[in-house]
Amino acid sequence: MSQDIELIFSRVRHPQTQGKIERFHRTLARSMSKQGAPECWEHWQPRYDGFVERYNQVRPHEALGMQRPAQIYRPSPRRYKVPGVEWEYPSGLEIQRLDERGFLRLEGKRYFICEALSGQSVAWERVGTNVLVRFRQMYLRELNLLAGTALSFIHPLSQIDGQVLPMS
Repeated sequence: MSQDIELIFSRVRHPQTQGKIERFHRTLARSMSKQGAPECWEHWQPRYDGFVERYNQVRPHEALGMQRPAQIYRPSPRRYKVPGVEWEYPSGLEIQRLDERGFLRLEGKRYFICEALSGQSVAWERVGTNVLVRFRQMYLRELNLLAGTALSFIHPLSQIDGQVLPMS
């Protein structure tokens, strides 16, 4: 998200939306299981490196017209953004930094937002008795201040287009 990449969330083991990822994981699991369990943790990396080499450089893929991924790979024209520049939220939003465990403190209560974003600044806005919490361009949680609950609210702002936000 800090690289302006829009996240797409789907259910686990749901090939209709994440088929290529599910297929990759199945191929990886089969390859690793054929070799048997290594004696120590350090032996996994060479096995994985060998798998990646075969998968991308040697093995043709039917979905790619029997080409190898390395034959058609092109680097993205988008450049990596060096971290350090603080995201600028629109005016009118409250800004608060999450604690080291990913919690937001609001009106004397702690609400879990996201452990991966611990220490990051998030914005929040009140909508009635609820609070919508977002990180950059993505809404993450809907807090119900009366019930003291935090519900997942994964919704990219680019899909809202100024419409009224759905509330649960």
